[in-house]
Amino acid sequence: MFIKNIKLKNFKCFSDLDIDFSIPNWEDWSWLNILVWENNSWKSSLIEAIHFLRNKSTKNIKKIWINDDWNDFFVEQTFVWNIDNVIDNFIQENKKESFRNCLYEEDWNKYFKVKREFKNDSDIKKILFFNNWDYSNVSWIDWVFQKFFQISNIWADTSPENESKFWSSTICWNLLSEISDKFKTDNSEFDDFLVEFNKMFNDDDSWLQLDLNNVANETQQILNEQFWNASLKFKFNNPEPNILFKNIKILVNDWEETDISEKWHWLQRAIILSLLQVYAKRITQIDDGDWNINLKPHFLFIDEPEMWLHPQAQKKLFDALKILSKNHQIFISSHSENFISLDTIENIYKFQKEWDSTIIKSIRNFDININENRNFFFHHHKLFFTKKAIFFRMSRWYG
Repeated sequence: MFIKNIKLKNFKCFSDLDIDFSIPNWEDWSWLNILVWENNSWKSSLIEAIHFLRNKSTKNIKKIWINDDWNDFFVEQTFVWNIDNVIDNFIQENKKESFRNCLYEEDWNKYFKVKREFKNDSDIKKILFFNNWDYSNVSWIDWVFQKFFQISNIWADTSPENESKFWSSTICWNLLSEISDKFKTDNSEFDDFLVEFNKMFNDDDSWLQLDLNNVANETQQILNEQFWNASLKFKFNNPEPNILFKNIKILVNDWEETDISEKWHWLQRAIILSLLQVYAKRITQIDDGDWNINLKPHFLFIDEPEMWLHPQAQKKLFDALKILSKNHQIFISSHSENFISLDTIENIYKFQKEWDSTIIKSIRNFDININENRNFFFHHHKLFFTKKAIFFRMSRWYG
């Protein structure tokens, strides 16, 4: 399943936007979407809109519209390809039919379209589903929609130190939570650990319980004398693996082994970008050419991946993302020419700010033959970072 289109009305700096993204044509890099241009051209806002639609959070809602006309504010997103399979495998049984009823056909393809608009404080919390002719909020399936696909975000201001912690929604949590669950259910070593844990913390003969029992007895004596007859005892609950994992640290040894938080910021960010790639590969691991196995849709959004990275490291990351884009729809928002190449030129969207609006252009808007060397050459990527370009052709006259 892929994001085919997004429409915005009065969202942040976009008064009106309708953009089709690059979706797979079963060739290399076709899952990649590269958003380029200068600062304050609202590339990140487009990524935020996709994130906003999926999640119910309405924090700072007054910062996302640009018009006082509440009836004219919305974010709309269209999905395409293999949607039936996603519903069958990732939606709970009693909600599947409701989701299928929201599919519609057009040009021999099935589409799934959702929308979030603002009319009042309660409406903004609802996800509206399109059903052939109109939108409606289908009861009890808007929260299930969040399980429909997975999003991983790396924002320009993402804190690598926080992302490395085992907190809900962080990359480290996404990557390790499955391991945590398996550790509890499939590993007999955890059962042995619980036996030893109770010997140390809950056995009456352990030195820890002897001290705790003294505290309990003293408290119990005061309680019985002043308030009520009762007995007290301290007991430790068995630890859950996810609680133990919250204490996890990433140790990095680059001549000296220390916690990731003590490393240079560029290295922290490089590690998080690497973890993100591992996570993406693990959750959608498939054999080459096999498109019939069940994959949960996973979209990667990386804002300014060039931050803190040497140009050579940027190029290596871009090469890795191109490989990863064979199985994922990836969105990159970048200022760096190192995230542009001739083979991905059709995947580039140039955000050009003009007065109080932004115009988004792609190579599809121009009558340019990208296969002719005379049009694109070694420094072709610089064309996407200039406001105007002049092309000329030199020819030789033979008398």
